[in-house]
Amino acid sequence: MGGSINVDGTSAMRRTASIQLIADGTNNNLTNIDNIISLNKKVELQIGIKNITNKYIQYPMFWFPQGIFLIVGVSIEHSPEGVKINLTLHDKMALLNGECGGILPAPITFSEMEDDDSFGNTLITNPTMASIIKELMVHWGGEQ
Repeated sequence: MGGSINVDGTSAMRRTASIQLIADGTNNNLTNIDNIISLNKKVELQIGIKNITNKYIQYPMFWFPQGIFLIVGVSIEHSPEGVKINLTLHDKMALLNGECGGILPAPITFSEMEDDDSFGNTLITNPTMASIIKELMVHWGGEQ
């Protein structure tokens, strides 16, 4: 039915979203924890724009990926039109800040990495921002 995406560059939780949809309540048990719509499930969010041009006619919609989000809130309302579902979504930072997963331990330092050379000397290097993000998401966030 609708939705919105909010981006805040000053917050650790940079992206949040909300989605409203209608589901067929007769074929879905929406209270089942194993259902696809359930708390802490990951969803890929995309924005679609209808193709009204004469180009790329094989694509009726153009889809733009917005990233992976976690469902952090669900409300269900029954109406004559069907079952209305409102989803509150947060980006994957929710896996690291304690909202949907663990919390980073206090002694973790990402700005320095220790390694040993072939002579047994300890080397301290400064990783790139990309390496820090990968370490956060793969090691601490459990992502692939």
